Amino acid sequence: MPPFRRFIVTVVAASVVFGVVGCGGSTDPTGSTTSAPAGSASASTVNVQLGEDGSKFFVKVDKASVAAGTVTFAIDNVGTMHHELAIFKTDLPADKLPMNDDGKVDEEKAGMLAEAVYTKPLRGDEDHRIRDGRGVNFTMDLKPGKYILLCNLAGHYKAGQYITFTVV
Repeated sequence: MPPFRRFIVTVVAASVVFGVVGCGGSTDPTGSTTSAPAGSASASTVNVQLGEDGSKFFVKVDKASVAAGTVTFAIDNVGTMHHELAIFKTDLPADKLPMNDDGKVDEEKAGMLAEAVYTKPLRGDEDHRIRDGRGVNFTMDLKPGKYILLCNLAGHYKAGQYITFTVV
C-alpha cells in the first residue's frame, strides 16, 4: 500500500476509534458528566456534595438515578462542619422517615443499608463523619428501587440534609 494511502487509512481508523470512545458519556457546560447507558458493564459513579448554607443543610447529587449494580458515591463535604452520608432503601417520602428521641432518623425502622465511612480517618478508629473540606469514596451494590441519601447527625435531617435517589 502506498504511504499516502496508509496515512489516510490510519487517520480514518483513529477517527472511528476516538468517535466510539467519545460516545461513553458527555459533559454539559457545568462540567458534570452523564453516565453511560443502562446495561453498561462499568460501575456508576454519583458525585455527592454535603454541606450547609446558613440554617439550610443539603445533600446534592449530580444525577438523580443510576442503573442497578455497583455504584460509587464520590462524597465531598463542602460545608464548614462534619457531615455523614447514610443510605436508606425505602418507599417512604423523604421528609417522613421515623425519628428517634435524639433527633436522628431511626436507622432500623427507616431501612438504612449503609453509611459511608473513612477507611483511614485522620485519627482514631473508623469514623462515619466526613470532616469539613474532606471527602471519601464509598462503593456498594444497589438493587432497583427508591433510596434516600441523608446526613444522620443530630438535627441535620430535620434541617433538610437529605435527597431522594432512584436505582433502575
